[in-house]
Amino acid sequence: MSSAPDTSSAPATPKQQDLLSKLAGEPQMFGRAFLVAAVVIAGLTIGAAGWWAKLQMWPIGLAGTILTVTFLVAGLERLFYKPPTGTELDVARLLVMMIGGFSGLALALGALLLGWFWWDNILNWLNAEGPGEKSWRALLVLFLMVLGLGVMFVSLQLGRTVERTNAVVRRILYGYNTALASLLLVSILLVLNVILAVRGKIPIDFTHAGRFSLSERTQSVLKGLNKPVEIISVSGNRDALVEQDVRDMLAMCRLYSDKVRIDELNVHLERTRAEELKGKYPKLDLGCLVVLYDNGKAHEVIPVEELSKPSNRGGPRNPMGPGPQDFTGEGALLATLISLIEGKQKSLVYFTQDFNELSLADSNPNAQFERGCGLLMAELVKQNYEVKPLKFDPIDPKVPADAGAVVVAGPRVPFSSAAIKALRDYMAKGGKLLIMLGAFADGEDPKTMVRTGLEPFLQEYNVGAPRERLLSLKLRGSFDLEPLDVMAIMNLELETNPVVAPFRERRFKFTNCRPLEAMPPLGAGRWQAQTLMLSISFSFPQADFSAAPGAVVEDLRRDEGVFRKKFEEIQQRGPIPLVVAVSESSRDPRDPHAAMRGPQPGKPRMVVFGTVSPATNQMVSQNRFAAPLIASCLDYLRERQTGVGGPPPKQQDIYEPQPKTDDQLWRMVLLPPVLIVVSILGLGTGVWIVRRR
Repeated sequence: MSSAPDTSSAPATPKQQDLLSKLAGEPQMFGRAFLVAAVVIAGLTIGAAGWWAKLQMWPIGLAGTILTVTFLVAGLERLFYKPPTGTELDVARLLVMMIGGFSGLALALGALLLGWFWWDNILNWLNAEGPGEKSWRALLVLFLMVLGLGVMFVSLQLGRTVERTNAVVRRILYGYNTALASLLLVSILLVLNVILAVRGKIPIDFTHAGRFSLSERTQSVLKGLNKPVEIISVSGNRDALVEQDVRDMLAMCRLYSDKVRIDELNVHLERTRAEELKGKYPKLDLGCLVVLYDNGKAHEVIPVEELSKPSNRGGPRNPMGPGPQDFTGEGALLATLISLIEGKQKSLVYFTQDFNELSLADSNPNAQFERGCGLLMAELVKQNYEVKPLKFDPIDPKVPADAGAVVVAGPRVPFSSAAIKALRDYMAKGGKLLIMLGAFADGEDPKTMVRTGLEPFLQEYNVGAPRERLLSLKLRGSFDLEPLDVMAIMNLELETNPVVAPFRERRFKFTNCRPLEAMPPLGAGRWQAQTLMLSISFSFPQADFSAAPGAVVEDLRRDEGVFRKKFEEIQQRGPIPLVVAVSESSRDPRDPHAAMRGPQPGKPRMVVFGTVSPATNQMVSQNRFAAPLIASCLDYLRERQTGVGGPPPKQQDIYEPQPKTDDQLWRMVLLPPVLIVVSILGLGTGVWIVRRR
């Protein structure tokens, strides 16, 4: 009993049969044609990779190599391989499937790589402001992807006619189907990523260093732009890592403002334009950024040296490079934008230098602790501040009229009554004060804290500063603190204060602290004092300086009853204010109903720290958020519309994921397993369908 013939597969069309017959019947002619095609494609690949763009060398090289090898193998097969009699059409069919499949694969992979390199241009093409001058790149990627997938699909149709009768063709066909499905999946994911990138706008940054996000301060500057800004990135520098960080930063800048336009200039490809810009901006060099403000009416060039600097974190050095680097481009760009927005007019900040305060001339981070603040001055200069020392005239002490703010950083001897009067007169004229006290022993009586003379002055503004120092208990499972260290965080109840938001998730370790008190105003008082930062360590005040801090803590630990009593006392007292902000109320004190209306938003006038440690060279060099904290307080006092919370350097060689919120944590924990399960189910379903066929 003979079995019925298999009629489930459609026969080949006349055109397909004619093509296969010619390919099988004239192998020498087609072999030579394929070899010529391989040579031509190889030449075009080499020429295009060197002539078109070094940046596109990988996509062109990959696609060209696959096509060259494909036609080379096809030519050699036609010239030297003689299939068994009766199988000529089957071999020709396999050859056409191979050429079509690998040609389509080459085009599709090349398109994917081009899409990777031209990601910004693809996003521009979909943005609301328009496609821009390089929109053809997105269209080219789309065209090559569709063409490659189409070629693969068409070439596979030749195998459908013998799918059930030829095991080799069936295996190849299923392999091609798998590759085609994978490319379609990648294309779908690419489209979804593009849509999310354009519509979702702000990315989620899981990195510890915040490499793919901008600081609150930079975001505020960008959102507040009311004039167009064009940033030209001059690429071609040897440091590819810095260039990639610059691209990431500029891409994020565009997400926060439609006033920002990004342009990349490759000096190796656009020599004529580079020379024109060099004549227009003499400081232009490889790797720099040219920032044009208000349609080019003002500009600034950021040299490549300001975009990164050697890290002070140590670590293994790269034998092929300069070692660990920190990306400082965001800070440099922010300072430049602020300078252009403010018309390059720097705000003048004076540091008092008459009463043994931190020295502006000392920039040594390894010198005696709490003696210099030169590094802080350098950071403030980068933030468009001009810093000068203030030495009062002994006969007629006054604060200069051009002072944008006055900083008192850690006085160790009492202020004179004349200097206090100068500060009081300055405040009466609308001045701004940043006062940083410290827990220092009196030079004449080492058993007590020094009288700075500022304590009665601060009480006039409802800020209490008792002459005590804070000591911390070192508890198991708690912070690793020395007796004079205190851990501090922002007061999250002050959400409206612009200093809080940039540092709401930061912890600061201060040293030599004294407690402060934000006293309530009397009636419809003029001054409103609010606690800006609080202690979170187990700290307690102590007025007696006769004993060493370590000895005091050890004495407490020796007696369990005394220690427990002190611990309960600390818990009962609660967090201790360490930083207090003072604002001038806008309500009229003559209004009899003013007190009933409660506190009203006022004008920032003063910030008082119970420690000077954030301004010291040691802290600025070791804690990348110390200088931004001081700068943010100065910005708050000056009511700068550019926002606060300066960007610290970003560590280039650290990729440790560190979720900052519970939402990010769940995405990191749940999303990968869900994707794995979906992938397994999809593959299993595909295998089941194939086996059923």
